[in-house]
Amino acid sequence: MTPHDETDALEDEAPAARGWEPRAGLAPPGGHVRSLREVELEHVQFALGACHGNKRQTALALGISRDTLYRKIAEGGRTAREQAEIQDPARGSR
Repeated sequence: MTPHDETDALEDEAPAARGWEPRAGLAPPGGHVRSLREVELEHVQFALGACHGNKRQTALALGISRDTLYRKIAEGGRTAREQAEIQDPARGSR
């Protein structure tokens, strides 16, 4: 047995050891899983607070350009419906 085999075996057992095994169509314990966009926006807000609102420092801390930071801030201010219309303009014409 190689060291990788041992690690793989532990990873395979971990979900069952926690009492939950991922299966298609089933929600994890606790229900809702936040999207990466939600987590990212929350992290951007956290970073802005940590940098006292300084967008230059925030962008540097996050490793992104200021243009990208401004875009993410703007995306965070949109409602879910507005974001869906941006991604699929046909939805907004109903």
